[in-house]
Amino acid sequence: MRRRRTMTVVVVLLILLCGEDVRADYSVRLATTALYYAKAAYCKAEAISSWTCVSCASNPGLQKVRVFTNATHSTQAFVGVNDSMIVVSFRGTVDTNNWINNLDYIRVPYRNNDCVGCLVHAGFHCELESLWAEMRGYLQELVAGKGIEGILITGHSLGGAMATIAAANLMSQNPLFPVHRRFCCTRLGSRAWETSHLLAGFLHRFAAAVMSRTA
Repeated sequence: MRRRRTMTVVVVLLILLCGEDVRADYSVRLATTALYYAKAAYCKAEAISSWTCVSCASNPGLQKVRVFTNATHSTQAFVGVNDSMIVVSFRGTVDTNNWINNLDYIRVPYRNNDCVGCLVHAGFHCELESLWAEMRGYLQELVAGKGIEGILITGHSLGGAMATIAAANLMSQNPLFPVHRRFCCTRLGSRAWETSHLLAGFLHRFAAAVMSRTA
């Protein structure tokens, strides 16, 4: 029962750990919304697709939900639309496969002409690539629709790292499209990567959570 209780948000700890990145436009409401979307990514794919998981109830009304999984890499993410906002959420570490990639910390080139000299964590990049081709196609389809004003990308743990790289991918495709926040995750690239304009306005290390993985 205790594991199924609502996750505890450790705001003070994050302010201490990531205070240099906490900005005045931090929104508790947006952080809470992103938090529950991040938690929902740990649910079973069927419950996410029908938007009936326990954590889904905290953000009702998500439409056009599509779940992306890769059994080989043990990765999972979902995309949906809530009003005028596209939501993208990546699941964090769940098994040995994920840990193997988490520990593959060698940096590899982030291949983008707008990010010269940028290097990213090889394992995190590999995990994102296991899902990205399909996700990108669906995101392009949703972005082309009317009434979309922005994208909220979130994730916990490994999911936060994948969310950051995904945000850079999206910003490189359309730098004018608003991409919103993620949850705090480990450092995942070179200084050139972290200071790249592709991530400007996105790298807000603004929330941490003790999360129940039995959502």
